[in-house]
Amino acid sequence: GVISIRKTTTGGMLQTTNTSFTLTSASIVSIGSFLQIDDEIMEVRSVVGQVVGVERGKVSTSMTDHADGVTATVLSIATVNAPLAVVNVTVGGLSKDSTQINVTSPAAMELTSVGQFIRIG
Repeated sequence: GVISIRKTTTGGMLQTTNTSFTLTSASIVSIGSFLQIDDEIMEVRSVVGQVVGVERGKVSTSMTDHADGVTATVLSIATVNAPLAVVNVTVGGLSKDSTQINVTSPAAMELTSVGQFIRIG
């Protein structure tokens, strides 16, 4: 399959108190999309013109300040009629050259189809 990476940039600095901000190209997001800016993940709650309203600090990430012009990446997260879940799993035997992770309990991680993503870190 093809993975489409959609990116844009912020049109101003974000402080931890901001729940809406401008994107240089908001047409690539829709309500329910997930954005990643730096190490923070946000869920898009509204889109009006170039301004997006978000719920911040999703998927156990922390709300932080973000500089003007940083990259905002639309995440492709597959779920099957279920909310995002964070599952802590111990994985051993990984090195920087690893290309495969053996998951002993895919159901616990809600891995139900090929092409889903696992965030490590």
